Amino acid sequence: MKSVLFFIESLDGGGAEAALTKFVKLSHPADLRYTVVSEEEYPESEIPHRFFMNRRKTVLDKVKGKLSLTLPARWSSRMILREQADVTVAFCEGFATQVVAYSPFQTKKVAWVHTDVVNNPWSEKVLGGYEKERACYERMDAIVCVSQTMRNAFIEKYGMADKVRVLYNVYDEASIRALAAEPIEPDDRRPVFTMAGRLTQVKGYDRIIRVAAKLKAEGFSFRIKIMGRGVLEKTLREQIEQNGLAQEVVLLGYQKNPYAHIARSDLFLCSSYAEGYSTAVSEAILLGVPAIVTECSGMREIFGGRDCGVICENSEEGLYAALKRVLQKPELLRDYAAQAKERAADFSMQKRLKEIEDFLADV
Repeated sequence: MKSVLFFIESLDGGGAEAALTKFVKLSHPADLRYTVVSEEEYPESEIPHRFFMNRRKTVLDKVKGKLSLTLPARWSSRMILREQADVTVAFCEGFATQVVAYSPFQTKKVAWVHTDVVNNPWSEKVLGGYEKERACYERMDAIVCVSQTMRNAFIEKYGMADKVRVLYNVYDEASIRALAAEPIEPDDRRPVFTMAGRLTQVKGYDRIIRVAAKLKAEGFSFRIKIMGRGVLEKTLREQIEQNGLAQEVVLLGYQKNPYAHIARSDLFLCSSYAEGYSTAVSEAILLGVPAIVTECSGMREIFGGRDCGVICENSEEGLYAALKRVLQKPELLRDYAAQAKERAADFSMQKRLKEIEDFLADV
């Protein structure tokens, strides 16, 4: 049996974290054994994992965390990985990629890339610059991107085309639809728009709040529900209050079941400055919910050539124009929803699972 070790810094919330959690829960091949290593313990992840430290508990764990970020890469890798595996996967960019790149073990090394490295080069800054990040990727045996547009961006920046391939994230259709059917407290009769994701700058929630303020001033009635937690929560709450939007924009925090809210909304919104291949948008389409999304990596692949909503200019003005149009012409949402339902049939869990399992078995 082949052993596969996945390392990711966190299992809390974001798209890469959700993608890994879903894959490990759904994949049970007879010839692969999985180990997941994370820096912190997250019972909400619902998958077994070994956590390297827990910042919320002991002084020793805090010391380990500080050392892992300041020691030479090879020492950090030895401290974190600690065990031999046939394949070791960095399931996120940045620190995780560095840890796996400098693994002390004889192992096949794989980097899983979930972001557009040209338009959102956050991990390059984490690793200390272009050359240091490139050196990490050069040490990898294979590089996986979760969309074709991301692969194109990666090759444009770093080359290495011969070892870069595309594998799409897995979605548990049956589970998502079952959770979507769970009851929630109904909203009022206003159009309801949902958003989901970590509350960070790249997601662009600040500009959707400014757009909401403009639309309210013009007399439109709507409600925007934002699900997720993150470093900008306090800032966004203050922005909502300062703009008098307490009845229009609500931060719901972390939701164990976001699908019940998404399924009952009229539209899903994604205001991101950059994405890789948005899990949240994909899951909305899977539920037949139309979407307004900014033009960024993966969105056209998710829509699959259908009018599942609007892919707007990646700007505050683009979001404003797209939202105003559907508020003025709500009949558009019916047409978009019909297209989203047709597109949902193309998301095959078993096909995507097998593609990833075959890759891990052969790498």
